[in-house]
Amino acid sequence: MQAVTSTSELPAEGLDALGACPVCGSSDRTLLYDNLKDIVFGCAPGLWTMWRCQSCASGYLDPRPSSAAIPLIYQRYYTHEAPKDSHRNDTAFSLRRLRHLLANGYRNRRYGTRYEHNLAAGYWLALLYPRVREILDVEFRHLRRLKPGERARLLDVGCGNGSFMAKARDAGWDVFGCDPDTSALELARARALRSGKATHRLGKT
Repeated sequence: MQAVTSTSELPAEGLDALGACPVCGSSDRTLLYDNLKDIVFGCAPGLWTMWRCQSCASGYLDPRPSSAAIPLIYQRYYTHEAPKDSHRNDTAFSLRRLRHLLANGYRNRRYGTRYEHNLAAGYWLALLYPRVREILDVEFRHLRRLKPGERARLLDVGCGNGSFMAKARDAGWDVFGCDPDTSALELARARALRSGKATHRLGKT
């Protein structure tokens, strides 16, 4: 399957025209953004229009990629890269290793992970540096910390290579993921098999 680089390469059924809010069905809307371009990941070609529903305040693209076009668009998305282990134990002491240890100290205290290699002071340092704390919180998407002995489930719709699922699992959640792209799912499955975690369940949407 070839990645698309322009809207002209999308299949004939590549765009769905909605005309109404996909959440509540209302056609009462106002233009939110016009001529949007994917400048962050560069995988969604062309220009896009986003609308705001006047009934439920949802924002949505119209037209939007169809279910047939989404796998083509996501071929060059970062979720097709093999996930990196951000908690690996570097053998040589270095500034990079120190950052990992401090970050793991914050992750353990804030999210209940149990990364063996950590420095507890990382939690307090992160409180002093909001930008650093925000980066670490985005990794876990601001999950709440589970109480001792608590069991909770998490469904990641559009799980990609499973990076977020792995972090949520490390924080004690039973994780489930689904994605329309089989290539991304294969990466996620490979990660789950390497981890040996039975709670890492995946399926295609």
